[in-house]
Amino acid sequence: MENRVKQELTVGVKRRLGLGENERVPAEIQGVVDSAAREVVGNSVASAVVREVSKLRPSSLSGTSGSEATPLSSDVALLREAEHLAAKKNALLVAGFSNDEAMRILVAEVAGRASQIES
Repeated sequence: MENRVKQELTVGVKRRLGLGENERVPAEIQGVVDSAAREVVGNSVASAVVREVSKLRPSSLSGTSGSEATPLSSDVALLREAEHLAAKKNALLVAGFSNDEAMRILVAEVAGRASQIES
């Protein structure tokens, strides 16, 4: 999974730098790409959150239907993970990836984690 993410990231970086398919990304940039790929693949929390969210009904997020409901610990974890994924997406956008590319990378991350957890 990490190699696939590295390849996707490297292709996007090469495109943005105007490098040919056979040209190498400068070492310092490739180091950042490799680090980002490790982080993306290494974070197994995202898939667990996605799996748990898919099981939830809207009323189960707070346990009540009242407007003064207190957040459950699972709600806090979901919010933290959502913030984490949003931060990753923003970092990818800042790095020059399109919204579509950033979402594909995040979906690949979540799918990869889900397949690792289910194994």
